[in-house]
Amino acid sequence: MKCAYCGKHNKDGAITCKRCGMALPLTPPPVRNDGGDDDLGSVDIGSGGPSGNKSSGKRTLVAVCAALLAILLCALIIALAGRGGNYISPVSGAYNVTDGTAVFRKGAPVLPELKIADAKTDMSGGKVAVLAENGELYCLPERDTPVARNVASFTLSRNGKYLIYKDVNGLLWSHACAKKDGAPVCICNSVVKDGYAVSPDGKSVAYCVEGDPVMHLFSSGKYKELGEGFEPVSVSNGAKHVYAYSAKDNALCYINRRGKSVILRSGLRGGVCLNSTHEEAVFTCGFGGNADSDRAVTLISVNGAEPKEIADSVSGLAPVIPVGAVCMSGSGAQGAVTYPVKSFNNAYFAGGKLVKYSFRDGTVTIDGAGDCGSAVANKAFDHVYYLNGARLMSLSTKGKTISTETLAENCADFRISGSGSVQWYLTGEGDLMYRKGSAEKLIAKDVTDLVVTPSGKEALFISGGRLCSNTGGNPKRSFVYEGTASALAADASGLYCRTDAGWMKLDGGGKKLDLTAE
Repeated sequence: MKCAYCGKHNKDGAITCKRCGMALPLTPPPVRNDGGDDDLGSVDIGSGGPSGNKSSGKRTLVAVCAALLAILLCALIIALAGRGGNYISPVSGAYNVTDGTAVFRKGAPVLPELKIADAKTDMSGGKVAVLAENGELYCLPERDTPVARNVASFTLSRNGKYLIYKDVNGLLWSHACAKKDGAPVCICNSVVKDGYAVSPDGKSVAYCVEGDPVMHLFSSGKYKELGEGFEPVSVSNGAKHVYAYSAKDNALCYINRRGKSVILRSGLRGGVCLNSTHEEAVFTCGFGGNADSDRAVTLISVNGAEPKEIADSVSGLAPVIPVGAVCMSGSGAQGAVTYPVKSFNNAYFAGGKLVKYSFRDGTVTIDGAGDCGSAVANKAFDHVYYLNGARLMSLSTKGKTISTETLAENCADFRISGSGSVQWYLTGEGDLMYRKGSAEKLIAKDVTDLVVTPSGKEALFISGGRLCSNTGGNPKRSFVYEGTASALAADASGLYCRTDAGWMKLDGGGKKLDLTAE
């Protein structure tokens, strides 16, 4: 048996490689099986599933539609990240993944000797997986030695207990993070396509194999086929709920534990937002034969209830995410898509408008102020801040009455503290303003980039091409630093900048200046 990592030929039945010590596949998982009974139940694909035609034309269609789905999901990821990408910062003590290629914790760089290709945290931010450019995969804080080598891509489960990764040969593996000396287990020793879905606990994986139209499911050591023509979107713990994309129908499908598939809606137009239990879903699709018309749709229950429409003309629907939560987003901050809210019940969604929907009683509230952009909530989720044109708005969700307040008339971009009590914003002319309560102050002019710590006490920005910081919103507490920075970042540990020498924490050695007096 040939080792997928170092290429060493081992005796049949060997458990680990004689040369590198990496795990060898114990029992090669089947690319196709007999559909026999097991813990996951028998396969029963309903009318929502595609036909069994395996022609090359169908495979081409599947590939094209899979690419379309990837684009749609990327649109969701971008929506989640927010326009500035800096509203959401890891909570105190969490790992901070900056720009996808630098990892910090409590102000100190993590694995600084490595050239990092990708890094992702779990839901809490207390664990991080790091892929080096040489293919070595690390998992911290468990161990600072590689858990695998020759890795091409990976996913860290939301609970941080499992790493699911593909090696350079396309084989799919699972590694239990808590087992410091445990060897990875091969899930599939055929070439697996990108886009596999991992459950929050990491024990269930839905995936497709190159050259095979069937979608496969691995759950707690058991294998099952879930029908042909599907691309995995997500899988819940225990594989109770599986969502998949049907290329034939351009539809989002729900597949239950027994393999029964149901088309939720065809004409899929946007990414899919799922709550932590996967029992509630929100997504966007077209209706009425009008390709330019979107309608936001919610699935109240996956147990037989019909999906219901929330509102017309809401595109790019995504949950409003609280400041200070650990959010993973593909545009930079954290890497993979997760949601800090456990349920969508009474949650807010932002697209073209700000929508509040109650799964409990089906009521819908659309903010009457009009268009919404860059929505973010405070940590308590009792205030939502957003842009309406050039106006910075605050929407209070306390009590049964929803009220709005205009905080600034000329706002181009903004940052909110975790509590929501502090707001930093940029005017259309590039002035940096600090606002707390009803008082606001001018901090600097000609500002082109801005990050703020979750507490709102410190800001790092570029003013007139210079790297500057401010403490406490006091114009006389601004500092200018030597050199330039190509990117900025902030978390609960402080302020960071990227220079020619790489990412570094701001050392506090700047010259104190009142930038408003220049």
